[in-house]
Amino acid sequence: MLRDSGSEREGDRLVLLNLGTGLASGSCPQPLFAPPSGRRWRLLLSSDQARYGGMGAPPIPEDGRWPLPGQTALVLTGEEETKA
Repeated sequence: MLRDSGSEREGDRLVLLNLGTGLASGSCPQPLFAPPSGRRWRLLLSSDQARYGGMGAPPIPEDGRWPLPGQTALVLTGEEETKA
C-alpha cells in the first residue's frame, strides 16, 4: 500500500498492490485506508479492468471490506461524498 496526500485540487491517491493470491479483507481500520474527511474512495485504475486483459474490476464497497484479487494493482482517488 502506498498513499499520497495530494493538494485540495488533486486529492489523495491510494495504491494497493497484491502480488499474491486473492484476499477477502475484513474491515480495514488502519488510518492509511481511510479516505480524507468528507470524501470517499473512487477507483481510478485496476489492472483487472478488461482493457488490460482482466475480468473487470470489483466495485469499492462502502462497508470497508475490500476484496483484493491476486496479482492486481488498484489506484484510488478521494472524491467528494454526495448527499442522497
